[in-house]
Amino acid sequence: MRYTASLIITSMLCLSLPLFAQEGEKYTKIEFDSISAKSFGDVVPKLTNDQTILYLTGEAHHAHSTNEIHLAFIKYLILHKNLGIIFIESGNSYGELLNQYLASGNDAHLRFILKSYGRNQRSYFNYYKEIASFAKQHHLTLAFRGVDVEYNLPGALAYILHTFGPHLSKSDSAELVSFQEQDMYLRKVEKNFLATLKRILAHSTIQDKAKLERFDAVINGIEAYLNDFGKRNSIMANKVLTYYEENPLATGYFPVGIAHLRGGRVFKDIRTILQQKLGKDKILLSAINYIDCLRLDGSQIQPQNPSMITGKPYAVETGRKNFDLWLIANGIK
Repeated sequence: MRYTASLIITSMLCLSLPLFAQEGEKYTKIEFDSISAKSFGDVVPKLTNDQTILYLTGEAHHAHSTNEIHLAFIKYLILHKNLGIIFIESGNSYGELLNQYLASGNDAHLRFILKSYGRNQRSYFNYYKEIASFAKQHHLTLAFRGVDVEYNLPGALAYILHTFGPHLSKSDSAELVSFQEQDMYLRKVEKNFLATLKRILAHSTIQDKAKLERFDAVINGIEAYLNDFGKRNSIMANKVLTYYEENPLATGYFPVGIAHLRGGRVFKDIRTILQQKLGKDKILLSAINYIDCLRLDGSQIQPQNPSMITGKPYAVETGRKNFDLWLIANGIK
């Protein structure tokens, strides 16, 4: 079966929808569908709208069961919208490593990726493994793409060593490995790491142009992390738009933090940039009004910043039965 590329941008939200809408109006008015296990079946028909090519959904990061909703979306879109790409709020290196996993299906490689990026919880492992298995089962060519700055320096280092190790001299490899013993978020270390990567690339013997471009993309991502961190919204949105210029008929999926959907007094939010360029009718904007507001470590999410997370947590099992029945009825579970 042949599938065309698809793009969805998704993020999940662990907050009270009415309170969020009220808070958001201070900066920009946001209209979106509230998604929870209880209301999931009501939102799903909108996913197959023929005009929609981009699905943008707000999330609270690292909530205990958020990956369940993402996985349900992804599987449904694989079946009904020929999903081709999943954008992620991470640097290019993370997306590249996940693509290597999609190609190999090697569970040990997936564990290495998640450990390198500090995401070695069972929830993440099952999430990516299920995506790979479901895509393969339905003969779908799927890809991940990291569109954020390279803020996870230990992960970026692991990517460079794993992907370009055979092309590095012993001295260059040893120098890079030495960063694993340092605090990579000290400003001096960050700058030294960037300078080292630039020097290695400048004297590289790599002949493969695509590999050189991937190496350079990591360097550019680290530079953006160090110098343009406050411009992340425009950086992520522009990378999505670049993809669309190359793949105008694509449909895709992108989980992104709710803060990036809200507007501010200085920087535009991702939602505004994408709607202006692609058109509002092309984007389904939604936010996960999540019923399980526990982090992956079991602690309760606290509204540290009222402008980002407001409202009381919901009961964990609210709507669970309806959600499970929907998954079974649609061949997803």
